[in-house]
Amino acid sequence: MKTSPPRPTIVASNPPTETWLTQDEKILGKTHTSYSPWIIVKANDKKKARLESMRYVLSALDYENKGDSKTKLTPDPAVVMHYHRSSTSID
Repeated sequence: MKTSPPRPTIVASNPPTETWLTQDEKILGKTHTSYSPWIIVKANDKKKARLESMRYVLSALDYENKGDSKTKLTPDPAVVMHYHRSSTSID
């Protein structure tokens, strides 16, 4: 499906009032709770982001023989972080 570029009259009549980042911050701020927090995953390296996401989920769940694994389950805080920590360090 092809999309045409916006016509100058439409863009001129509806100038952007906020940046996308500001809008995202508003949405995250309104929906972030302690019961269902937003988790930010920096995905510069897809493989690392996926592995760290799995580590986060596994570290949050309680399951049988959780402590027996020799693999580190704590996610890297530079990749996986809570919303409030990342609000000033988003790229």
